[in-house]
Amino acid sequence: MSDKKVFNTYKSIWIQDLSTGNYERQQKQKYPLESFINSLAPLIKPIPKVRGLIPFLGKKAQGADFYKYYIDYIISGNRGKWTGEMEAVIKRLHELGLSLKGKSILDVSGEPGFFASDMRSLASKVVVTAFAKEVADAMIEYLGVEALKYDFNNDILSEAVNSSKFDFIFVRYAIGFCEDLDFFFKNCIKVLNTQGFLWISFSPASRAVCARWMFDDYTYLRQYTKEYLIHIAVANGFQCIKEWDDGSYDWDTGLHLVQKIFSLPYTFNLFQGCDANERKQHNVVVLFQKIT
Repeated sequence: MSDKKVFNTYKSIWIQDLSTGNYERQQKQKYPLESFINSLAPLIKPIPKVRGLIPFLGKKAQGADFYKYYIDYIISGNRGKWTGEMEAVIKRLHELGLSLKGKSILDVSGEPGFFASDMRSLASKVVVTAFAKEVADAMIEYLGVEALKYDFNNDILSEAVNSSKFDFIFVRYAIGFCEDLDFFFKNCIKVLNTQGFLWISFSPASRAVCARWMFDDYTYLRQYTKEYLIHIAVANGFQCIKEWDDGSYDWDTGLHLVQKIFSLPYTFNLFQGCDANERKQHNVVVLFQKIT
């Protein structure tokens, strides 16, 4: 594996392809302290301040099951970190003289659906997808949006939307769950109208992402560099028309002290010999336009 680097974290192994800079994640079958924490579970479950260690060091819900927690937000209407999403997008598009008024919009993996719900005040048509069918059903019932189940790796986008066409596709901090970027972009071309737009916001590949999310059972499956993502998009009939910096932060910003302590055996090796930039999670937005 001379052309690859392997990084060990608590719940995942990350394999970096040195030719592209991209990462592939492999979830561990068993976690280092899983048996130990499970044996203590009966003792610590009644103690509020420490019972969080059970899912932290042991197994959490997997795959689509993990994302069912969105239903609680949908029912409660508690927007939290999803507040102001539409306004931020509109402001950036306005810089380019673009408007969503009267447009048809597809929001891929747009849970919990508040963005899609708000977009209905502008757009002529809005469709949002969710990884878990139960979440899509909740968005339909409580938010009144048109929602459907879609999995990057097991569904075909053009078939999922029943060959509908859109002026804008949004993929906001979800592209890391797509294992075949080339196939996804080909499908985006199919469902976009002539000169349609594809908005992708994501965290470009870095060791910081490996470190920050090491205690999550179901996190990004891939990390792509910005250069690679743009290259694949262009190869499939897009042009990159704008990039925005969406902010950066140190890998451990906002993490609990306990998380930082349990991370130490892994971060020592993970960050050894790398520059300070690799210790930050960077966030960017790239806007593409269909040219084919």
